[in-house]
This record gives sequence, structure tokens and C-alpha cells, in this order.
Amino acid sequence: MPTESEITTIKLKTIEGLPGLASADQHVLNAEVLVVAAALAHKTRHAIGGADEIDITGLSGAGVGALTAGDILFVKSDGAANGNEEAFTKRKEIWIANDGTLRVKFDLRVTAGKTAHGRVYKNGVAVGTDQTTTSASYVTFSEDIAGFANGDLVQLYAYIIDPAGNLYTVGNFRLYSGSRQTGVEIRQES
Repeated sequence: MPTESEITTIKLKTIEGLPGLASADQHVLNAEVLVVAAALAHKTRHAIGGADEIDITGLSGAGVGALTAGDILFVKSDGAANGNEEAFTKRKEIWIANDGTLRVKFDLRVTAGKTAHGRVYKNGVAVGTDQTTTSASYVTFSEDIAGFANGDLVQLYAYIIDPAGNLYTVGNFRLYSGSRQTGVEIRQES
């Protein structure tokens, strides 16, 4: 018989690592995990003389509670995306199903001797600091950003100064939380 701790572990599992899931499949899988967790909680409570009811408090929606910035990897979009635009252009996007604050990290590099800019946006509006580098090796930028809500898009935009024949590369776009979370969808601009 699973314990409450084991049930909590089940409901906090994410679907990271399952390749080829379409967005709709991902949301269905999240819902199935939540229903299984609620059923296991019911079974355990009933077996130990608890109330004969299913309590899904905290299981509604795809997320598991409010976000707080921390060092637990929430979701990642590590693939590299290159560009040579002269104005901020969306390169990566992650849909979230949670409210709160995230620690957002990304890597940025540029053709030697040039300057590239990267910035975090929320729903198409700049919310992060304009980060710059002139390094041909990846530089990691990190900042805690508050004010996210269920359904928001966390986006990474970038551009390069003097793009003629030069490129910037972004990668390792990662969101961190103070606790395990679920409910995400990753999108990468082509």
C-alpha cells in the first residue's frame, strides 16, 4: 500500500524525458497522473480508516502549487537556436500552468568580436534584463522573475548587432523552481 509520501511523489512527477508527445497528449498525460494520484490517495486513506472520499485539493489544473524561485529544474529547452536578426526576435517559448516566481537561465554566444543580446519575455512583453555578450563561448545568464500566472508563455528573445555574416546562438533555456512542478509545453522557433 503506498504511503502519503509516495503518493505525493507520484503526483509531482513530470513527463520530462518522454519523447514525441504532442501538446494535447502532454496535457492528457498530466491529467491522468493527477487522477491516478487522487485514486491512490483515496485508496490509502480508506485502507487506514479515513474518509470514503477523493480529495483533489491541490490537484486541479496541470500545476502543483505556486512557483517560487529555486534550484530545482522545472523544465528545459536545451536545443540551440541560431539567428542574425537586428531586433529582439522570439527564439524559444515555454507555456506554464503555474503562478509565481521562476528562476530563468539561458546560454548565449555570438560570432567573435560581435555583440549579442538576450532577454526573457512573458506573453510578448519584456520582463527580464537585457543581457549582452561578446563571447564566442556560451555565457550563462540567470535571473529570478516574478508575476507568472497559469497559461503564461515564458519566452527567450535575442538579436545581434551588425549581423552581416554573423550569428548568435541561444541554448539551455531553463526554468527553475523551489519545488517540483508539472504542467509545461515547450516550443522552439525555427
